[in-house]
Amino acid sequence: MTLIDKEARYIQPTYTRQPITLTRSSGTRVWDADGNEYIDCLAGIAVNVCGHRPHVDNHKK
Repeated sequence: MTLIDKEARYIQPTYTRQPITLTRSSGTRVWDADGNEYIDCLAGIAVNVCGHRPHVDNHKK
């Protein structure tokens, strides 16, 4: 089962989701499973203010 399939099964479809799985990030840039690069300039749904900062993310683990 793919991540998109799991989301469809377990997450309430309150918002429209894009058919994309982001696998990597650095600053404001994100990459999908196919290696395409995007600029992350969209507001998240229920996100915190940490953004994509590895030094912060590592402390959450």
